[in-house]
Amino acid sequence: MKKFMLIGIVCLMVFSAVNADTIDIVASNDTTVHNGSDTTDWSNYSYLPTTNNHWSLGLAAALVKWDLSSLAGATINSATLKVYALEFDPANTWEDVYAINSSWDEASATYANTIGATGFIGSKMAAAQVFGTGWADLSDRFTLVSSVTEMVQGWVDDSNTNNGLAFYHFNASPVSLASGEVGGNVLTIDYTPVPEPATMSLFGLMGIVALFKRRR
Repeated sequence: MKKFMLIGIVCLMVFSAVNADTIDIVASNDTTVHNGSDTTDWSNYSYLPTTNNHWSLGLAAALVKWDLSSLAGATINSATLKVYALEFDPANTWEDVYAINSSWDEASATYANTIGATGFIGSKMAAAQVFGTGWADLSDRFTLVSSVTEMVQGWVDDSNTNNGLAFYHFNASPVSLASGEVGGNVLTIDYTPVPEPATMSLFGLMGIVALFKRRR
């Protein structure tokens, strides 16, 4: 009986040590780049305009990136991208999301060295319709929810480089996205962490106990 109790305790310790968890990660780098005449540094703003052929911004895209270093080696069970639009006009417009192929930083990002550079933008990841018009407060904001599990797993295990995503809006009137400064652009990730060395030792102990029981 004591042997069975010991095995049960060890099993419980092992499985609780590698139990899945959920975390919300807000964007760590985000800015708007554009080819118009506007001189605003958007890296510290609460909103990020995206537009096409705006009178002062020209073509503008939001660049967003997340720091996933705390999840290195983890198994990603599911990952959901949530993007909040604070301003949108006209009604029933669309926002498209693209992978980014090259590295960038919000402090030095310009249109020329990002969107305007050959090969910077990769494949289209998602699209969402934005309903309504005008400004929305943070309790009533449009939300784009898209599954990005495979993409995040690739970023975490380094099979794909984590360069983040670009958000395009193909109408002249802007769609402004909430930035990381106000809790925008959130990755909700359900993951199973890499077992700690102590957890691996428990696996070994469990095996020894099982072998001892078999020999008796």
